[in-house]
Amino acid sequence: MEKLKPKALQKGDTIAIIAPSGHVSYQEKFETAQKYFENLGYEVKIFPNAKNKNGYLAGTDEERIFDLEAAFCDKNVKLIMTARGGYGAARILDKIDYKIIKNNPKIFCGYSDITAFHSAIYKKTGLVTFHAPFALADFGSETVDEYTERNFWKRITKNDLSEVENAFAYTCVNGGKVSGELVGGNLCVLTSILGSGFEPDFKNKILYIEDVNEPLYKIDRMLAQLRLNGIFKEIKGLLVGIFSSDEEDFDKKVIELLKELETPCGYGFSASHETPKATLPLNIKYEADFKTGKIKLLEDYLL
Repeated sequence: MEKLKPKALQKGDTIAIIAPSGHVSYQEKFETAQKYFENLGYEVKIFPNAKNKNGYLAGTDEERIFDLEAAFCDKNVKLIMTARGGYGAARILDKIDYKIIKNNPKIFCGYSDITAFHSAIYKKTGLVTFHAPFALADFGSETVDEYTERNFWKRITKNDLSEVENAFAYTCVNGGKVSGELVGGNLCVLTSILGSGFEPDFKNKILYIEDVNEPLYKIDRMLAQLRLNGIFKEIKGLLVGIFSSDEEDFDKKVIELLKELETPCGYGFSASHETPKATLPLNIKYEADFKTGKIKLLEDYLL
């Protein structure tokens, strides 16, 4: 499939805010995020169903699909920011008109539940998307984390092929230096779409995974699911973010699980639910040194 790359964001461009997954309970952050982007010189368009509530979802399936497709159709919009994650993406993957997305490539950002959209959009259109901060959870606060902010803007406004800084303590699990396209995102979401036809192509890829508030036995089960599907034999390396938990010595326990894998692997990369967050273009070629935890982009990802 031919790879599609979106245009770099420029001052004065319009940023769309949509909520294609879970309901946004912190509605006041819409205004804060809008002011943040406008103060930087951008126009902001909050799509009509972004503030809706349908139980745990941000509106019905039809409403969330409408905003997603409308944001891609809008000729003025150059960057689509998702408001939050939660749940809801997998419900609509087979109902989206991917021709609209393919014919209107734009920068598309998010993480967590948005992992499902990243995978499906690339699989169906070839569009490079971004594992990146949320409009509200990350830019809807009165103070924005400097690392998150700096890494976000330098990645979406130009082709910055510099090393991706890591702000967390890193542990090498299995050493090795590899190159390959980066795929993945949230572990729970990723495993939930295996076998659906919307999962990533893992062959010769660097797989990135992270998660939040999942007990150790569930992480063990999900890693086993990937192993039983032969994915750890297909990938070149496994880069792991933070598995956020209040459990004592949780990181050490996760690392013990990862040691069972034979692929090059490292734990503690800053592109997860924890702040600060790096912005990572997906399905773009990287070089990863798992001994040091340093990764570097090897391919332009914007026009």
